[in-house]
Amino acid sequence: LRIYSARLGLGADMSSVADAWNRHDIDAIMAVMKKDCVFVSSTGSRFVGQEAVREVFADVLGSFDELVFKDSKHVVDGDRDLTEWVFSGIDRDGGEKVEVAGCDVFTFEGGLISINDTYMKTGAGD
Repeated sequence: LRIYSARLGLGADMSSVADAWNRHDIDAIMAVMKKDCVFVSSTGSRFVGQEAVREVFADVLGSFDELVFKDSKHVVDGDRDLTEWVFSGIDRDGGEKVEVAGCDVFTFEGGLISINDTYMKTGAGD
């Protein structure tokens, strides 16, 4: 098990992926996703293929002002990456500040992300 915060040697630099989200750069985000990628949302919904995944990601980017993923940490083992993060933003519908901890489990194929499975903590924390 090796911990990375730089180039993974898998074709995807996970720090750069986090930076792309923080820049709201959907093209850079999708550039590291396979054409037949799968995104599994924190609610369990599955989206298959670049077009469907891009639409979901663009919706997230468009739903929050000041959207940022902070405190990203990446752990890689073989063809898997676990990225922990804190999501922060202001909901455009209600103007409420949102901050939630979560993680993504990524699976790589051919140097690109084939599966992005997202988990978020819910409820009040201490």
